[in-house]
Amino acid sequence: MALSGEAATPALLAFVENLQSETNYLVWSQILGSLATVKSVFSDSAAVSEGLKKFTLKWIGPAVETIGWELSADDDFLMSQLRSLLILTAGMNGHEK
Repeated sequence: MALSGEAATPALLAFVENLQSETNYLVWSQILGSLATVKSVFSDSAAVSEGLKKFTLKWIGPAVETIGWELSADDDFLMSQLRSLLILTAGMNGHEK
């Protein structure tokens, strides 16, 4: 809706921010796909792009810490996919670990 102009981008970011404790891979995949779309829309603006990068890092950091950095023998397929997705996203946005 934000992309089409039916809703504001800050509303999307506020909504996404509330999903920080989500543990479902499919939900995270959709959220991160939406954020990637927003980033591509604003890719011409270095300031906005940097702000979105910082937002993503601040938002995803606690989720990565909760899920953990190491694979576990108890992980099912979707959990291992989620961990990979979160770690990749954190790294692409400048997470120091």
